[in-house]
Amino acid sequence: MIHQGKLLKEVVYDRGVNKTDLARNLGLSRQSLYQIFTRKSVPFRLLRKAGELLRYDFADHVPELNTFPVPDSDFSLVDVSKLSHS
Repeated sequence: MIHQGKLLKEVVYDRGVNKTDLARNLGLSRQSLYQIFTRKSVPFRLLRKAGELLRYDFADHVPELNTFPVPDSDFSLVDVSKLSHS
């Protein structure tokens, strides 16, 4: 099983997205986001939302995401261009 927190961290750093902005858009504190980077397993809802914000399909590495239902009004999307880059 892939380390989902490390994968998320790699994508965030590769995209050069500001971690504070991303955390806020995920409904987390910056500290909580850094804690998630250390988790082997990340809640599917959070991973899916992060993927939408970052325009990255985590299901390529975590196929179980394809079986996780998401209601139409699950969350509002934020354009990744509105996230500042560090």
